[in-house]
Amino acid sequence: LPDGRIVGYAYRELRRGEDRLWGFGWGAVHPDYRRQGIGTQLVRATDAQFIERVSAEDAGDKVIFMQRFLRDTNPDEIAIAVNEGYKELRSSYRMMLPLDRPFAPVTLPEGFVLRPFDRERDAEAVFEVDQSSFMDGGGQPNRQPYDEWAAYHFKEGFFNPALWLVAMAGDEIAGICINEAWGPEQPDLCWVARLGVLRPWRGRGLGEALLRHSFYVIQQQGYKRAGLGVRADRPGTVALYQRAGMQIYCRFIHYRKVLRGNDAEIES
Repeated sequence: LPDGRIVGYAYRELRRGEDRLWGFGWGAVHPDYRRQGIGTQLVRATDAQFIERVSAEDAGDKVIFMQRFLRDTNPDEIAIAVNEGYKELRSSYRMMLPLDRPFAPVTLPEGFVLRPFDRERDAEAVFEVDQSSFMDGGGQPNRQPYDEWAAYHFKEGFFNPALWLVAMAGDEIAGICINEAWGPEQPDLCWVARLGVLRPWRGRGLGEALLRHSFYVIQQQGYKRAGLGVRADRPGTVALYQRAGMQIYCRFIHYRKVLRGNDAEIES
């Protein structure tokens, strides 16, 4: 506003893949200033910034698209996205567990042991396990560049090596659980960002054990809540999290606008 008050905000992120450039857009408008066109202008501005940014990239023949995750309880926000050319893609849940009781350490299934995470030694190996496990049934269509992955997960103020779990099967990493601070706006919340087990070691309870042990580690680091996001079209994964005590607290609908490429052929 002219007097300096902030009544809305928006930002976008650019991600790169082997065959794609894509962005995530977020934003909000203060309830007292909604239905005045501010939300529409914010969406248009961030979309324009994204187009400007990707135009500076060496995109080759990569597909290009923008996605937005919108609460299913906000029809006005959804209407803006649809009016700006976005189409519904899928939905996801956010799940939460209050750490309001003492949690005990969890012993991994037979054949697995935990190894403390050492960034210099383990970062690239954990990256490989993370990418492989999510591309093998986890809904991730292709590899994320290592530099982009590292920049995201090793951000100052969010990264804590004590919150990273590495499960070993002999000399090989079998599974990982990456936990990180949500941020200063919710300092009591720790986010289970990535939980993955490689296919040869699935079906032995390792993923659930890593998740349950994460709750203990998260509580030991002083957090009061553990949260995560999960695709709604992964009922087995949702059930695993529920067995561990987590509950769904909100649903997001994912919307996508394809700028280059065949919408029907793009997995994202």
